[in-house]
Amino acid sequence: DRREALSMSDRIIIMSTGKIIAKGDSRSLWNSPSASFAADFLGLVKLFDGVVAKNGPQEVDVSTRDNLLVRCRGSGDLEVGREVQIFADPYDINFIEEPRTGQDNVWTAEVKGVSFMGRESDYQVQFGGNTMLIRSLARVSTGKVYLSVDKDALVTTAD
Repeated sequence: DRREALSMSDRIIIMSTGKIIAKGDSRSLWNSPSASFAADFLGLVKLFDGVVAKNGPQEVDVSTRDNLLVRCRGSGDLEVGREVQIFADPYDINFIEEPRTGQDNVWTAEVKGVSFMGRESDYQVQFGGNTMLIRSLARVSTGKVYLSVDKDALVTTAD
């Protein structure tokens, strides 16, 4: 169970088919998983596949297959042209009313289904060719919505 592993361990080793995929302390693995398998295991959701368009110390710009530009936190080890996957914690994906002019990382999406879970709800959201589950305290109806994610909440992996 990942919650137990994250809360009780000093170091974690994530394995797949007998090979070590990632290892480190729980906070480091959560903030910077080294592979998409590790990000998925930790409960992050995959938002996009893309190619690094620009890489600087503070931010990385990724061009997606759907011609969206996604701005992520800086990562010095990703060269321009490298294929990457972009992940986020479902709690860091926000529903917003309307995008502000010049706001980064805002996408039009459609809520396909809602499961009321008490304090929070699980939303089945479709955008960019993907359908994903977003858990949120927000109260949103089915239909068109805008999603927003802060660049510092996005994680890039290059398998």
